[in-house]
Amino acid sequence: MVEMRLAGLSLDREQKVPLALLQEVEGSRTLPLALAPTEAMALSLALNQTGQTLPATHALLLNLLQHCKHSLRTVELTAIRNGVLHACLVLDDGTLFSQVTCRPADALTLATQAAVPICVHEAVFQDIDSLRIPAGVDSLSMPVAAPRRPNLDFSRPENRQNSSEKTWEEILRRMDPVSSRKM
Repeated sequence: MVEMRLAGLSLDREQKVPLALLQEVEGSRTLPLALAPTEAMALSLALNQTGQTLPATHALLLNLLQHCKHSLRTVELTAIRNGVLHACLVLDDGTLFSQVTCRPADALTLATQAAVPICVHEAVFQDIDSLRIPAGVDSLSMPVAAPRRPNLDFSRPENRQNSSEKTWEEILRRMDPVSSRKM
């Protein structure tokens, strides 16, 4: 298993989708994960540690775990099956570890809010087609691994987001607290 950190948010200009960029803690591999707009917003709120009057869904889940005497120990990105990335939460009740399956974006948001490690199984890296910088990624100047996305063709009008590329770029730039830092 490889420990990674959330390096920031970006935009894949070609597919017009927000990306979470993971960077290996003790290495040079990176991994972009495509996000839905709402997932990108939730992750941005966690990155920016935006205080809210009432807890958002992810904060509520962490509060519920604490109330039930459990803690989030780590999140794991476990495998790519049929072009879909799978993830799980590793919970600890003080005597036993357990795993709960979840969406990768939720795992990243919870890991960011709880400040716990993000781990990627080697199988995920083995299933990646090639190490390259995806066309249109406007962010870190490092190699980026592109996960297989066999059934998603965002060049087709029916699969595109309604927002323009410039709007997404502006939204993501404002949401990402690390975009202004040099890596």
